[in-house]
Amino acid sequence: MDALKEIGAKVVNWIEPEYPQTLLQIYDPPVMLYVRGNAEVLNAPSLSIVGTRRPTVYGTQMAERIARGLAARGLAIVSGLARWPTR
Repeated sequence: MDALKEIGAKVVNWIEPEYPQTLLQIYDPPVMLYVRGNAEVLNAPSLSIVGTRRPTVYGTQMAERIARGLAARGLAIVSGLARWPTR
């Protein structure tokens, strides 16, 4: 929990109002989510971005550019966060 606080993240479980309601409609939804940022946007229209653990510089730049543009248009951008970013 200390590591989560250190990076500005928290745990949202499925009984909390911030938990995405659409996620509750799938078979066997995760009991908890690790969230960094505004958890209230989890119920907004969203798009998930999935990639590789070893992206190229170009791939990283393009993913950031696409995500930034979509977020500016009101979509919440979701990532699986297989690894926590170090920056």
